[in-house]
Amino acid sequence: MGPLRAPAAHRRRPGRRDHGGGGGSTTELAPWPRLTGDEPCRAPEADPEDWTGPPKQRVNGQLACLSKCPEAVREQCLAWALDHPSRAGSAIWAGTTLSDRRRLRRERRDATAA
Repeated sequence: MGPLRAPAAHRRRPGRRDHGGGGGSTTELAPWPRLTGDEPCRAPEADPEDWTGPPKQRVNGQLACLSKCPEAVREQCLAWALDHPSRAGSAIWAGTTLSDRRRLRRERRDATAA
């Protein structure tokens, strides 16, 4: 696994809203991910606590997502979670934790400020 990065489609573009605390004009936010039903979070045997439960249990969801979820779906989920931080909360999205997503937003903000 390589380092976490925002999906290419979600990296800062001119006119895209910066959720890292800066100003900027608002354009569209990432839509809800298009799920196929084959994702580990949608499996009939999936335990919702693996994505939203206590931190130690969320590791199960994080590993399942990183090993079984299609990359295109992970990119959509990450884009949505980065654009909707209050709704994404502390749950696992695209194999990322809340602190991972905070770091990604901070890196994006710093890159646009440079």
